Amino acid sequence: MKLHHFIFTGFKTFKSKSGFVSFNYYLSILLIAFSLTAIILTDSFTDGYKKELLSRVKSLNPDYKVTSNLYSYISQADFDVFKSNVDTSYFYFVPYMETAGVIVSKATKNGIAYSQREEVYLQGINFNLVPDRLPLKNYLQNDNFNIKENEIIIGKYLSERIGKYINDKVIILFYDNKEKTFIGNNFTIKDIYDTGTQADEYLVYTSISSIRNNQNSYYSDGIYVYQNNDNKNIDFNYTNPIFNVEKLSYDNLVNFLNSFDLPIKFLMWIILFLSFYSLSTLIYSFIIDKKNDLKILYILGCSYNDLRTLMIILSAYISLIGIFIGSVTAILCIYIQNNFEIISLPSRKIFQISILKGDVNFQYFIFYPILILIFSSILSFFIFNKNIGQIKND
Repeated sequence: MKLHHFIFTGFKTFKSKSGFVSFNYYLSILLIAFSLTAIILTDSFTDGYKKELLSRVKSLNPDYKVTSNLYSYISQADFDVFKSNVDTSYFYFVPYMETAGVIVSKATKNGIAYSQREEVYLQGINFNLVPDRLPLKNYLQNDNFNIKENEIIIGKYLSERIGKYINDKVIILFYDNKEKTFIGNNFTIKDIYDTGTQADEYLVYTSISSIRNNQNSYYSDGIYVYQNNDNKNIDFNYTNPIFNVEKLSYDNLVNFLNSFDLPIKFLMWIILFLSFYSLSTLIYSFIIDKKNDLKILYILGCSYNDLRTLMIILSAYISLIGIFIGSVTAILCIYIQNNFEIISLPSRKIFQISILKGDVNFQYFIFYPILILIFSSILSFFIFNKNIGQIKND
């Protein structure tokens, strides 16, 4: 062990008379560090983007939707039957109604009064049954989700477009699906949500009573089912010919997002293999440049296995320096982006969210460095075996 340490200490500087080996030494470290940083950042930002987008999209939707197979609505009696047949300890059941509408905002600009109209989609919810841990609450300005009749919650982009904010009043014209008639009501903006997605432009939340024409007969379009966050592995299995249960799946969105990962990650792997090519060039050049020194070591008693081990240790040494630099650089870049949001996405309508977030997953900093060490060791093993004749024959 002392002999290996002595030899390694003498060889690790990678100095040569021509300077070519020394140049390759620093180039290999730089490329390994750069490629590791690129791969970690690619995984971090692509995974972070998908998680952030899915989190925001899911916050606007329940886990399941229940509708009636017999009518176009669910009555109070239907809702009671439904609840009596389901274990309510794992899920929250919230009656809802939904309809299209037009929001009308009256304003004055430069002394001229005008009305601005925007198409919206109203979701009426029974807020008395909404769970306290509803994901959308994470994106509210005032965390005021329990709204009363004729109060609404709108998205940030819609708020800015119509120039109306919290406590301002607007008029909404909407279509009553059951009564087959148009209704126009005054609404007060109670709170504003900001998911950063395109839904912020048109999705409006209100109480279920605000968009129900006949207040005496309770009915809804269906039931939103929210899963208890403490029971993530519980499946909602409910079979009844009266009701149709639909689980909201995001598989298509995930597959769509994953399809964009392939070309980006492929490019990063090309960069990584270029760093291995530089490392192989360094090992080969080192053997050629130091073949006389290696031959002397062999004469002094070092076996070819010892010399091969020396080359593997030297390549691992280079890789470890590159890994350290690359990992620190990647962590620094993720930290800066997540805290200062330097990189913004060019189009919210295309990318859905405005700011790119990095996912901090320490598996990146374990898997890729181990992969680099294994591959560099295998590379140095084969290069030494292939060029061992340079030491034997001279």
